[in-house]
Amino acid sequence: TSYWGTATILVLVICFAIWRQRRPERQAGVARIGLLIMASGLVLVCLSALMAQTHVFYAGLVIFGTGFGFYTFGGLSLMAVMSPDPNAGAYLGLWSICILVSKGMGTFAGGLMRDLGLAFGLTNGVTYALIFFIASIGLAAAVLILRSEEILGFARETGRLDQPIDLPIGAMD
Repeated sequence: TSYWGTATILVLVICFAIWRQRRPERQAGVARIGLLIMASGLVLVCLSALMAQTHVFYAGLVIFGTGFGFYTFGGLSLMAVMSPDPNAGAYLGLWSICILVSKGMGTFAGGLMRDLGLAFGLTNGVTYALIFFIASIGLAAAVLILRSEEILGFARETGRLDQPIDLPIGAMD
């Protein structure tokens, strides 16, 4: 956790420094890039399981954390623009619940796939490689889903595109 967590925090700080003045509805590209980087990190973790190389594993974790930092910055911005102001707290709570449930389901599914793989005679390395490869495919699919969303159109229709950005931290410039 320390490898990808540290990378996530560093990238969040860098993203904030670079893009804090950018309108939230324009952060979809940052989120998509983050998802692709996360998928790349998981592919490296997959390869490390097949090769039994810890240095590849650690590199995969750092790359995954880097992508997670980009995704978190872009995703939170998108959630802010897609949530009407009176309901923003409810949507943030729902978003948090969705993330927690999906993490729990992912842990369960990964454990189930591991047990099934071992029951069918696969090695630990092959089983874990399959799990991380499937997860990387899920992240790539999320990029396609995010690409299909019309965020600027939504912001325009709801009048949020014309609203000024009210970021107290951004006023520090």
